[in-house]
Amino acid sequence: MATTVTCPHGLDRQGCLICATLGITPTTTPAKPADTGVKTATRAAAKTPDRRHRPRLGVLGWLVVVVAVLFGAWFLVHLVWTFLHLVELALVGVVCGAVGYRVGVVVGRHRR
Repeated sequence: MATTVTCPHGLDRQGCLICATLGITPTTTPAKPADTGVKTATRAAAKTPDRRHRPRLGVLGWLVVVVAVLFGAWFLVHLVWTFLHLVELALVGVVCGAVGYRVGVVVGRHRR
């Protein structure tokens, strides 16, 4: 019975493009990394982030944040103030238009 040699990727050895690219043949296998003697606990400790050296905001950073918040508040206040001025101008225009129309109608009737 003929058997096919499979690669580590589970494919036929002659048809596997990964093995062909890496140059792995049935007689050669990739070497495993050598143990460097580092303990497992040390490796686990190296993977965890160091809490002592995390970035923090200094005085200058907080000053920038406070200035940005103040600028944002100033911008919002002036945006609302501008909107209120536009509403005021629209109301004044409507009232002046209505009064002018009434005056024109009354004056126009008296001249006939």
